[in-house]
Amino acid sequence: MGIQVKETHYFFNEYVDKKRWASYYSQIKEVVKVSPRNVLVIGVGDNIVVEILKMQGIEVYTVDFDETLKPDFTLDVRNIDEISMHFDVILCCQVLEHMPFSDFKPILDKIMVKTDKLILSLPIQHSRPLSFFKIQRAFTSQILFSVPRFNKNFEYNGEHHWEVNTKGYLKTKISDVIKHDYDICREYIQPDNVYHYFYIIGPKSQVGNHVKSV
Repeated sequence: MGIQVKETHYFFNEYVDKKRWASYYSQIKEVVKVSPRNVLVIGVGDNIVVEILKMQGIEVYTVDFDETLKPDFTLDVRNIDEISMHFDVILCCQVLEHMPFSDFKPILDKIMVKTDKLILSLPIQHSRPLSFFKIQRAFTSQILFSVPRFNKNFEYNGEHHWEVNTKGYLKTKISDVIKHDYDICREYIQPDNVYHYFYIIGPKSQVGNHVKSV
């Protein structure tokens, strides 16, 4: 896989907005709540999440196939099995859609050999104009509903090969692929960035699969 974007793509004024910052918040919160000794971040990006995690006293390693981003491990995520270390947490956000969907499960399998906790986010599409619903109930968290774009074919746009809730990639299909061998501990749409869908994934428990949507 060739480099899809230039290093300048990640310059703050061009890349980071309030929605992306909200996604960063969720990434950092999900890692920190586990109190890990170390974490592997797949995809260096603009390095903001990496640096904040380091400030929390976490030993952070990075992997990216783009050597100009100076990752600790320069390799394609499809070859993550070449890394000999095991990590308390692996963070993989807005990465796997950059590869064909046929690579999704093989990559997931290789990642889960390296950790017992994967924080994964993927881009998710919603129907228009009924794009998103937020229901606020007293004394509860807001409930978020997404209407899939059932008939939308996703065409490779130079970066993404597929996105959740487009034709052939409905969220139920993605979840079923994950749950075949692993537990989805929690899953949710980032409320301030509805384009990002989070899965918190662990090894399959002895008592069965337990899914909580937030």
